[in-house]
Formats: sequence, C-alpha cells, structure tokens
Amino acid sequence: MGFTENENGPFSIWERPVAGYEYVISADVGEGLIDGDFSTIEILKVPKGNPLIEQVAEWKGWIDPVQFGGKLVELARWYNDAMLVPEINNHGFTTLNEVKQLYWNIYRWQYFDRFKNFQTEKLGWQTSVATKPLLCSYTASCLNADILIIKSQPLIDEMLTFVRNTTNSGEGDYNCHDDLVMGYMIGVFTLAHTHQSGSLLQQLGRFQENVSQEPSEQENIDKIIERMKRNDPTKRDMELVSGQLYEGEGMVDGGDRSWLNY
Repeated sequence: MGFTENENGPFSIWERPVAGYEYVISADVGEGLIDGDFSTIEILKVPKGNPLIEQVAEWKGWIDPVQFGGKLVELARWYNDAMLVPEINNHGFTTLNEVKQLYWNIYRWQYFDRFKNFQTEKLGWQTSVATKPLLCSYTASCLNADILIIKSQPLIDEMLTFVRNTTNSGEGDYNCHDDLVMGYMIGVFTLAHTHQSGSLLQQLGRFQENVSQEPSEQENIDKIIERMKRNDPTKRDMELVSGQLYEGEGMVDGGDRSWLNY
C-alpha cells in the first residue's frame, strides 16, 4: 500500500503495521457532502502485556459512503486484517453493506444489559441514547487512568470542546465538531470489550504487578487503583459546575489527568 507525503493530507500515520500485533479500526460515517459532517477513521493497536491502547493512524475527510467502505477495507487488510468497527447509524448502513461484501473481520454487535453481554448477528456499532453514555464514561475512565496514548492533535482539540449534554453523555460544543471523538470512543470501547479479558481495574492491576515503573508513575498507578476500588460512587464521580469540570475527592485530582470537558 503506497502513500504520497502531504502535510495537509487527510491521513496521518504514526506507526505502520507491526507483525504479530492486532489492530482495531473504527469509523464515524458522514454523508460525504462538503461542509457536512466528516467521515473519520481511527486505528488503534491492541495492547500486549499491558493495558496501554495506542493510536497509530487517523483519517478525516469528506467521502462518499460507498467509497469510504473500500478505504476501510484497504486499511484493515494492511493493518494485519484488523477488526473493522463502522458506525451503522444513517449513512453507515451504506458503508457497512460495501464492507461486508469485501471483508470478513467486522465487529459483531453486543447487547449490553445489567447481567450479561449478549453477542448478536448484527455487524458494526450503533450509537444511541443508550450506548453513547457507555462510550463516554468508559473512554473518560481510560483517560483518567492514563492508559490511552493519543497522537493526534486534531483529536485532542475536539476532546477539549466535547461537553456533557442533557442526556448524560457528551457532544461537541456549539459550532464544534466531534467526528474524531466519536470514532475514537467507538474504537476504544470495542477494542476493550473484544480483546481485553477482565475489567479495567484488573488490567491496571496486572500492569502494576508485571511492568517495572519509575517511582512517581508507580505511586500514581497505586493511587488510581485504590480510588477505583472504593464503592462510594460520590468518591468517583466528576462534578460539572457552570459548564466546567471541577476536581472533587475522587479519581480526579491535581496529580491525575482528566478529560476536562466531560
């Protein structure tokens, strides 16, 4: 697969495929009209031996939904037959129909309830008022635990304008885009629930036991794990006051990183 270097191009690569690693490619699908919503692609490396989820590539642009399906398949084949996770809302159905004619490794939708996660025959990811809070809360927890390696400045910029809304999830602030954020959260959530065994807390515990850390980093991990073990939800929740996120007694304090707008 060949590329032409272009500082203003839509595709950013920080790491090419590495033999022996698995990847997840998530996509937020737009209608393909200029000045409309963007289509975005996020490529994440599945962790080995630690819980760190690394962003290795990103694409953002306007493209016809059918052509977008072809682009996703090309990238998935290049990244070691990566698992594709296209969002299937609206124009995403068109993209998914193209993808499933050409490719096999597609995320299979899981139904999440209080007792068990059920795998279904539906392909792709569907964002709704029920599933969007899952994306937001899980990604925020991973960010607060400092296990996400984000390389994209445009993604970071969107995250800084991604705010809590009245449905207890999040969205881009007024006149701001959230296409990269949505694609990224879908990738993080589906990677974790497909490839990682055990809870986030268990992953951090194994990381603590098996990986040598500098003292300051180790102390920070110990502090995060201790707070995550507490059962008092008031100790873990972040408070939104006057449109800003304030630090409380829980996971977020002056020494921890946090998603300041969620």
